[in-house]
Amino acid sequence: MVHLYLEHLLVQWLLAQFTVQGFVKHELSRVCVCVTEKAVDYVVFWGRVSLYGRQATRLHDELFAVAAPWKPYPLRGQRPLRPLGPKDRNLVGDLERSLAAGVPLPEGKQGLFRDSLSRDAQDPLPYLEQEANQLIAKTTKQLTIRGEREAKVRGHHHCTNREY
Repeated sequence: MVHLYLEHLLVQWLLAQFTVQGFVKHELSRVCVCVTEKAVDYVVFWGRVSLYGRQATRLHDELFAVAAPWKPYPLRGQRPLRPLGPKDRNLVGDLERSLAAGVPLPEGKQGLFRDSLSRDAQDPLPYLEQEANQLIAKTTKQLTIRGEREAKVRGHHHCTNREY
């Protein structure tokens, strides 16, 4: 086992590769299907909000999830997936338990997921965008308040230092 700190060259290189994949090539779309104990099938779509300041200083980075009940197209017709409300999205715990357990997806469902994947992947995009915009507004407000508070503290210390 080797422990690496965030500023280690290897870690920096890996993070740079991740950034290139996600922001330049737009290649971060992946699918993972997990079996949970829920009676209803769900899909969980992940989004990422990154906010940068001057000189590309990262101010905020957050992953968020949007979950939707899932049925294959033959059973739901042409209706798009409709994500759950924010308070009903706490399926991440189920997802983590499912990944840890490593329960395989039943053979019959593999084909159903694969067949509707390209259509299903487009359905949540407006919801992901809406959620991202809400997070950006909330985080921008919090960062502004924090910046103003820090500016006051610095201004106060600056004046205090001049008095000496």
